[in-house]
Amino acid sequence: AQIFTHKSPFCLMDSATGCTLPVRNRSCRLDNGCMTIAKRFFVSGKVQGVFYRAFVREAALRDGLAGTVRNLPDGRVEAYVEGPAAKVTALERALRTGPLDARVDNVTSHDETPVGTADFRVTG
Repeated sequence: AQIFTHKSPFCLMDSATGCTLPVRNRSCRLDNGCMTIAKRFFVSGKVQGVFYRAFVREAALRDGLAGTVRNLPDGRVEAYVEGPAAKVTALERALRTGPLDARVDNVTSHDETPVGTADFRVTG
């Protein structure tokens, strides 16, 4: 269960995420890495056939992120991720490591516009 505590007359803090949220459509500073962003990542190396997509999905779900991950025909893995900026940045660090049997050579990313994805799925 999420517990919200008052940070100011116009802000609440979500105890589960540490994110500051506005109250009743009021202005609230969101400078704590919680603003929702979206990024598309492309990962190259030995990232197919080593449970890389399952690793990404598990890490994303653990951090409450939404999006998709899939294998590409050229041997790379593509991940679309949205959620609090700090959590997306943490996932990017995990992408650079991958599971035990993976070898990550390169991770590139592009900023995207969040679309409000509700879950995280392996799509291909």
